[in-house]
Amino acid sequence: KIIIPGQGGISNWEAYSGQVYRIKLTGAWNRGNGMNQVMVDDAPMVDARWPNLQDPLVVDRSPYVYSDTGSYTDETNPVNDSASYGDAPLNAFPTGFWNNAGIVAIAGYGWIGLSGTVTSSVPGQVNFRFRKILNEAYAPTNNNPYFLWGVLGALDAEQEWLFDGSGQYGLTNALYLWAPGGGDPTNHTVEMKGRDTSLLFDNTAYVQFSNMTIEGGKITCSNSHHIVLDRIRSLYGTHDLTHVVTAVELMGSSNSLINSEIGWTSGEAIQLTGNGHLVSNNVVHDAGYISQAQSVMEARGTNQAIVGNTVFNGGGY
Repeated sequence: KIIIPGQGGISNWEAYSGQVYRIKLTGAWNRGNGMNQVMVDDAPMVDARWPNLQDPLVVDRSPYVYSDTGSYTDETNPVNDSASYGDAPLNAFPTGFWNNAGIVAIAGYGWIGLSGTVTSSVPGQVNFRFRKILNEAYAPTNNNPYFLWGVLGALDAEQEWLFDGSGQYGLTNALYLWAPGGGDPTNHTVEMKGRDTSLLFDNTAYVQFSNMTIEGGKITCSNSHHIVLDRIRSLYGTHDLTHVVTAVELMGSSNSLINSEIGWTSGEAIQLTGNGHLVSNNVVHDAGYISQAQSVMEARGTNQAIVGNTVFNGGGY
């Protein structure tokens, strides 16, 4: 069996505050806002967030709070709209606490999620910008599930972490972590995602990959044909709080994913585009734990065959 890891180990921590430790890394570690992932002793940790979350891979809506009020402005800006949520539990946070935080919400009628950036916050309310919506059915309103993430003040429980690429908290490219059980993370194996894609087939044909475990990076067949992925374990293929990213993408024609396991990915597990692909006898689980995901598997194009797969614990709708 071949294991292709997408993470790299890190050490040399210093105490920062209480149970939180930090380490200075380089910009090469930064996958982008919302796209980093940290593992401790082979288990995924939680992006610093509110409300707190015990299981970072849960696919239901229990990790969210619900807005008391919500409104949005359809701006002339072709990219973004602005909105606000009012919520009594937000009274616990002072003015500016959530400025520049990320927000993930299942807005409007609750069909699909959105992500955005908090522009300002006061006790009881956050104001934010997000990617432009199709119509008012997707607009922020009352009783919308949401959570906030990505500020150091939210790092207040074990398993939580934050990566500060810009030096907002005094040290550029710094990773902050409250390790499981507390104490110095040096006593654990700490890994951080080091690549977005672990296997890339681009303009490739007639290749078979078998009996491999791929951790922490997606698999993409782009402009390729007759690629066979057999007995592949793709684990933690994607983690992204801001976009839907697919763990296994079959593009081109006549590619196959068979007898494999795809699990623990933030977006869709499998996406087919092009024509003539086969997805058969796979176990697909724990996919779409970020609300923007629309489905566990998505098939576009023509003559796609999805046959005899086992699918469970899927987010999206």
